[in-house]
Amino acid sequence: MICVLDRVSERHPEATSEEVTGAWLSRIKTQYRLDDEREYMVAIGVTPKGRLLEMIAFEDGEDTVIFHAMRATKKILAELDIL
Repeated sequence: MICVLDRVSERHPEATSEEVTGAWLSRIKTQYRLDDEREYMVAIGVTPKGRLLEMIAFEDGEDTVIFHAMRATKKILAELDIL
């Protein structure tokens, strides 16, 4: 199951839960980041409206928890070697 935390739309009202879920399901590229505590997934996806979103998520059991989503930035596009 894909879970989009409420903090995403609180910080970025244009990124609704439905759009973020759609972008996650339509990912163009995903890359893993290792942290001291857990492994994160950084991804670029396309919303149903055709906008590029950057997303950061982690896996919690069988769930994917997306805690960051916003319009794709040059920084993330470069990190994922898309730019």
